[in-house]
Amino acid sequence: MKFDFTGLNIQASSAAELKAAEIFSLKIEERTGRKPEMKNEKPLVVFSQCGEERLPHKDCFEIELEDGEMKIYAHTVRGLIFGLGKFLMKTVYSGEKITLISDIAGKHIPEKRIRGHQNAYRKMPNTYDAWSPEQYRDHFVNLMLFGTNTDELLPPEYPETEDSYNSLMKWDMKEHMEKCSHYANELDLDVSLWYPNDELPEDESAALRRETLKDAERIDIIFPPGGDPGDYPADQFVSRCVKIAKEVRKVKPDVQMWPSAQMPRGIPGWGDMFVEKINETEDGVITGVIQGPNRAMEVYELRRRIDSRFPLRFYPDITHNLRCEYSVQYPSEAWHYSLQAVNSRESVNPRPQEYKRIHSIKSPYTVGSVAYSEGVTDDANKFVWGRLEWEKEQSVRAMLEDYSRLFFPGADYVKCAQAISGLEYNWIGDPLDNPGIENTLNLFRNIVKENPELHDNWRFLMHLYRAEFDMLVKMRRRAETDAIDEATDYIFRNDIEKAEEILSVDFSEEYHALYNEIFSIGDKLFDIIGMQTSVERHDALNWERGAVLDQIDRPVTNRRWYLKKIKEAKKTENPAEYMQKIMLRNKVEPDEMFFSFAEHGYAPLDCTQQHGEPYMNVIADRRENIDADIPMELLKCYDHYTLNANLGGFTGKCDYKLIVVYHAEDKERKGIQTILANSKKIFEGNTYGGERDAEFDKMYLAPGYFSATYILPEDVFENGCLELEIGETIDGVEIAEFRIVKVK
Repeated sequence: MKFDFTGLNIQASSAAELKAAEIFSLKIEERTGRKPEMKNEKPLVVFSQCGEERLPHKDCFEIELEDGEMKIYAHTVRGLIFGLGKFLMKTVYSGEKITLISDIAGKHIPEKRIRGHQNAYRKMPNTYDAWSPEQYRDHFVNLMLFGTNTDELLPPEYPETEDSYNSLMKWDMKEHMEKCSHYANELDLDVSLWYPNDELPEDESAALRRETLKDAERIDIIFPPGGDPGDYPADQFVSRCVKIAKEVRKVKPDVQMWPSAQMPRGIPGWGDMFVEKINETEDGVITGVIQGPNRAMEVYELRRRIDSRFPLRFYPDITHNLRCEYSVQYPSEAWHYSLQAVNSRESVNPRPQEYKRIHSIKSPYTVGSVAYSEGVTDDANKFVWGRLEWEKEQSVRAMLEDYSRLFFPGADYVKCAQAISGLEYNWIGDPLDNPGIENTLNLFRNIVKENPELHDNWRFLMHLYRAEFDMLVKMRRRAETDAIDEATDYIFRNDIEKAEEILSVDFSEEYHALYNEIFSIGDKLFDIIGMQTSVERHDALNWERGAVLDQIDRPVTNRRWYLKKIKEAKKTENPAEYMQKIMLRNKVEPDEMFFSFAEHGYAPLDCTQQHGEPYMNVIADRRENIDADIPMELLKCYDHYTLNANLGGFTGKCDYKLIVVYHAEDKERKGIQTILANSKKIFEGNTYGGERDAEFDKMYLAPGYFSATYILPEDVFENGCLELEIGETIDGVEIAEFRIVKVK
């Protein structure tokens, strides 16, 4: 069913209705070039405040739709904005023509009562630090169109110094917070404040917060993280939260206190103590509890253990790609190292299917969420996650089509949704083998060809930018892999000069044209919205914070490593033989095994890891990889208390050697390491013990890595199978790869 609203007019009378009408009028004018008139003539949109006799609370809205007239009912301007957002999500535009493509009549009531996002004005974000309070207000409105009811701000730093600011920040942080609080109140948007602990004594810390917040027009919630940063033992942390709540309520009587169960590092038993102390607090002081990154326990356990009088709010990280709570392809860690290398922690990263899966696991325990963000690179994720909090059973296709109709009016919303969805699938598997990368880029290019105005639409532009990044990685991997294959043939023909020439080949004109276009779009995104994709060009905080232009030349194959090795080989007595050994780095017999986390992921281990959740320390994008002095097989390092593996295919009636390659960070290891093979202890001793092989390490590894060899006696194998466990209970182990080879 379709409804024609071309030439619509608006009717409103109360202050809340007029505010909603003002926002709606601007959105319609942006789409059609015509500003709606305030008169009672059809087609007509009527904004109407109502009370509890019609709707249960102010997060609901109701739409009546008949005969060229739409009425939107809600308690406050908040619900009216939700209602006009529903209209905008379901309308298409062609010139001045407006067509409502769905029957949106009825009562609309969200499933979760908290639906929010963090918007942090500080020098860390990849975009927000360049925004004025007015740009924040516009962002608030756009988020509300999708049903957001909570915005999370940050307080000024304490102590504030010149180093608290960068060149992009034009506003005093306290003034910015207060101005954004004012705009949120104007829109009836709840304000949460992420406010970490400081090093002041408890009373002084609470008094500082009272004084900092007293002039803010609206502060509804204070959220102190348990750690990252602001680390205190759990009993002290809860005591501080109680003190802060009581002190701030002297100037903000209704403010809520929601501490998070984010566990500081190095405090054993923190989570147990947190639960105990929270449950002991008097009624009304602590409002609820937050579950976030570096969690003390899984969300289901936290919900089970804290008293039911405390609702649980989720704080999901939907902005980071790696070294984070929900890395790409969580929990398999299967994101290819070449894509990790150039995208790093923060890049344009729509992951709608993945976040819908994560939401389905975590959301049953919560009353909603306020998602963590460091800029706009996660823009599509914000809107998908927010819509899931409104109604969890929505399809990804429907949510992305709503997003496309809302932000790319006039464009083919089906194609736009498919293109954005394609970016998630671009990241599955080796880009060399992914035909969808070309298809996704071609789809984006066809859309912008049909709609040239999208060249100035930052949301569209940054997704096109990501599609081009993916294509560049694929082109480079294809060219370099072909060069490696050809060079390998010459190496085994003892002609390393020819091999070096082949490996030194430049890329195609098409590659360089795409490379230059990517930089051009990066600069344009900075000009339009202050998106910082480079430290030098755009004053990004550092290489991890969205500075993908600084990552673009990271190695994506072993080509540059081989060139370094050829230089080494030329200094030896038999360069060709040296390089042949290098090219056979991973070669093992059929009844032996080579395993690399970077090359193989978790699958060959054939088991679930024990004792909590492992962490994958990704090296692909780090500074130590800048000169390509590392083989790609070492670019992912498993970091956990134990490594478990179920292995098979060992047919040799002999002893084997287990050769483990460790990543050794500069820290003192205090624990005792144990290695079990089919429950038999084959090693117990100092962490990273075992026999060292300096020649192996020099030839095959890189700075920061070393190998250790352990003997696997013939009698530990059971019908060619091996259950392996490598563990250390205090610091854990950090492993990049291992080999199991026969003792010759």
